[in-house]
Amino acid sequence: MPLVFAELGRLIGFCPAFTDTWLRLMEGAAELATALPKIIGPTALLDTKKNLQKIWELFGLYFLNQGRVHEAIPLFYGLYDRLLDCQEQTHRHVPKGMSFSG
Repeated sequence: MPLVFAELGRLIGFCPAFTDTWLRLMEGAAELATALPKIIGPTALLDTKKNLQKIWELFGLYFLNQGRVHEAIPLFYGLYDRLLDCQEQTHRHVPKGMSFSG
């Protein structure tokens, strides 16, 4: 899982201890599923320079790769809902598929 941490650190620029705390908490996924929609506004996902969609996706992938599928699902649903919100507010098509490449 060091790759996810490295990618998150590169994209977010957060202190590794901050990211590590959310990822290691027993209820970290639930807290992220609640916090991310509040932190990342619907139209913020359009700013590709900030990589916010990728960051959200990496949080979900972390829990998925840890075998915590039931905790990853709300994160992915939350991202999809946020993308739909973005599409609704901007009246523009927003791609909702995630690329396989980094």
